[in-house]
Amino acid sequence: MYIVVATHCETDQNGDTIPDRFSLQPREVRDDWWAIESYKEAEAFYSYLVEGPNIYSASICAVIKSTDYEGVE
Repeated sequence: MYIVVATHCETDQNGDTIPDRFSLQPREVRDDWWAIESYKEAEAFYSYLVEGPNIYSASICAVIKSTDYEGVE
């Protein structure tokens, strides 16, 4: 089991991130996550995400501990 996480942000018409005027961090950010069974599928989905215009960051994470999955400890 792998978790793919992504932070989406608002971009302008050129695809550039629009920063908040006070913090200079992207404004209008949203975090999402997806549970994916195999690393191959997780990597394919990650690759799809990072090609998108509104992605600020993305990661593939492994499950370490869970109530419904035996991960790696």
